[in-house]
Formats: sequence, structure tokens, C-alpha cells
Amino acid sequence: MHLENLAQVRVIAMDKTGTLTRGRPEVTAVVALNGPEESEVLALAAALELRSQHPLARAIMDKAATLGLVATPADDFRSLTGSGATGRVGGATHWIGSPALFDEQGIDLTAPRSRIEALQSAGNTVVVVGSSQAAFGLIAIAGAVAGALSLPLAVIAHEASEFLVIAGGLRMLKA
Repeated sequence: MHLENLAQVRVIAMDKTGTLTRGRPEVTAVVALNGPEESEVLALAAALELRSQHPLARAIMDKAATLGLVATPADDFRSLTGSGATGRVGGATHWIGSPALFDEQGIDLTAPRSRIEALQSAGNTVVVVGSSQAAFGLIAIAGAVAGALSLPLAVIAHEASEFLVIAGGLRMLKA
């Protein structure tokens, strides 16, 4: 293939994690739902994630530490492979995980669904935090674009007819 042939490329697809990003996820947004403040949502999430080894858990704990939030580890912590975790915080059972985990638990995410989808479309993995009765908040997590790639990616995305980024099993389209 000759370099000039790249001018004819119309669709580019790339895997985001570790390819376009630094490989270390960061919290990009915390959205409070149903009462608690954003800091309470983050502190609860940190308490649930203190015993987890997952990279998204590390991002949550790093953000909580940056904000000076102190979390006590959840009692009865249980990792739910592929979907999240559960544990007791303040005497009550709480959940943290994917929107699908909360759907499976019968917890209504109708109201925040559009916000979840918007955060996912922007390249974030969305983690829901709540109890068996309600979701308390959303935490958006994404890998920061590697600094040296920011400008080239902007040019590619602008020039290509379609620029597809694959992240967390989700396909995001930029035209």
C-alpha cells in the first residue's frame, strides 16, 4: 500500500483502550440521582470498590482521594464478575456496576437512561451506584487520549467519512 492511497480511505475503526488512550481510566463525571450529593455517590462507590482489583475501581478510588473523600471498606464485599460488586455500607446493601446489573436486579433506570446513553456515546464506561431500591448515581469513566495523539486523531476524525471507535464493547460513530 502506498501512502497516497490513504486519501481514499473512508472508514477508520480503532480500539480505544490502550491504543488511543493512556491505558489508565479516569473518572470524567459523577451524576447524582434520587437524593444523594455527587460526593456521597463517589464516597459510596469508593467504599464498594476498596477491595476490588478492577481498573475502573482504581479510577473511582483515585478520584475520591483527589477530592479528599475517605471511604471505609464495605462489609460483605462480593465481586460480581463481569458486571460489578455488592457490599454493605452503613448497614445497608449497595450495588455498583453496569447498567445491565441494575436492570437484572429490577432497579428502574428509565429516568437516567438518556444520560447513561449520552455518557456512553461520548466514550465513557458508565457505572451505576445504588441500593436494591434505587440508583443513587452514575459515574462516567474513560481513558484519557494520549497527549501526542490528540491532534492527529482530530484530523483523522474530521477527514474520514466515518471514524469508528470501539470502547467497552460499544461502538461509537463519529462522522
